[in-house]
Order: sequence, then structure tokens, then C-alpha cells
Amino acid sequence: MKISAFLGVMTVVMTTAFSGLVCQGISIVNTSFARGTFTKLGWRPAGNWDIFQYKVTKNNPGWVARYPANPPADGTLTYKFKAVKNPKNLNLSVDVGWGWGAANMGSDSVGFQLLDSQGNGYVFVVCRTIAGWAVQWGKVVNFVSPATLNWAPKPIDATIPSILDGGGMEHLEVTRTAGEHWVFSSKDWNKGAGGKVAFTDTTTTSFSRIILLGTTNVDDQDYNNVVLKVVK
Repeated sequence: MKISAFLGVMTVVMTTAFSGLVCQGISIVNTSFARGTFTKLGWRPAGNWDIFQYKVTKNNPGWVARYPANPPADGTLTYKFKAVKNPKNLNLSVDVGWGWGAANMGSDSVGFQLLDSQGNGYVFVVCRTIAGWAVQWGKVVNFVSPATLNWAPKPIDATIPSILDGGGMEHLEVTRTAGEHWVFSSKDWNKGAGGKVAFTDTTTTSFSRIILLGTTNVDDQDYNNVVLKVVK
């Protein structure tokens, strides 16, 4: 093979490989709570958080970050990272679930925030029910989520059996693309058919922390596999 032809082939191969890396993005956060303590993994708990494993055989999620039922107050689990300013693409994924209770227990919710260093950004909430309010989002100011959030424009089935009943966890994704277009979605909603909520907002364009939310609930709230990828 001539040198020029060889270089041409190598250029195509390297360009293709590089393009794949760009599409996948850079992992800013990649946490499985099976890998160690909150301190070792870089998370800062406030409240009654622990790392817990349920004794189940079906769809066992392994070790998860748990905010146990009936705590004395709300809590937060925070991960800080170097600020990512106006990324071309952003993808945050989180696995969530509940320890026990009916699959359609609407009072059960989980939520998390994606914020800048001043505590401004967005909150995403899922309720264990079939309704427009099953999937919600809102703008956060100074770490405080609004009292009223935006709902999905049509009902979404976000029900799931508890971990103790073999339901495992739902996989949630938040994506942000050029033009500040946001999508909050899960392939697990609507009985596996998937669902999403889309919106456009330019309020916050820099991100430097993820906060998992624990509330004074009657059920365990569980989180795992927190992954944040960006294309700068």
C-alpha cells in the first residue's frame, strides 16, 4: 500500500474513533454506590442517608444510596465538580426506586437538582403514579425548588413495583442540547414504551453540582448509577 493511501485510511479510522468519543462525551460524574462510602465517592450527605442493600433475588439493584422512610427531616446528597459552562451537549442519568409500597403509590416521589455554584438551576421529580404530575421539572433559585413545578403535558405512567417486590429501579435521563433544549425522559415509563417531557430554558447555563433529594416520606427513596457526561 502506498504511504498516501495508508495515511488516508488512518485518517478515516482516527476521525471515526474521535467522532465516537465526542458523541459519547466526557464523564464528569460516574458513581455506583457499590464502590465505597459517600466520602470516598465524593458525595456529601446531609440528613439520614446511608448506603444500603435490599435482600431480594429479582432485579436486585445492589448497594444504593438510601434516604430511609420516616426521617426526622428532609436531606440532600451533594456532588460538586468543576463548573461546566454552556456545554454543547449534556446528559445526566440516574437510577431511582422505592423500597416498598404499591406500584402506583402517588405519594412516593424522588427528585434531584442540577445546579450552578450559586445554587441556581433545575429540579427533576418523578412520582409513582399515572398522571401528568407523575413527571415534573422546575427552576431552582438559591438551592430552593419552587413550590409548584411544571407537569408533563399528558399523563405518563411512572409506576413501578417496589424493590422488595422485584421492581428494581427506573433509569432516568436528562439531556440538554444546543439552544438550551431540555428533555427529561425514561425508557421505563409507560410500561416500557418510554416517555419524555421537553422544554426550552436559558436561565442557567453553567453547572457544578448534582443534589439528590431525600424527603420526609413513608417509603425508602433509593438512588444509584449517577452519570453526568458532557460535550464541551
